[in-house]
Amino acid sequence: MQWRKRLYEIIEPSGEGDLTSTIYDYGMIAVIVISLIPLTFKGNYAGVRDN
Repeated sequence: MQWRKRLYEIIEPSGEGDLTSTIYDYGMIAVIVISLIPLTFKGNYAGVRDN
């Protein structure tokens, strides 16, 4: 049960001095931004096929 509490503490916004939670927070922000980058370059290629 102790690991569940720690996991909750990591996922919640970090408190001061909690390095693991801070790394998780910044990591999640990076993953979200990186996943949005391809959407900015997505065009409408309907009907165009590469053979």
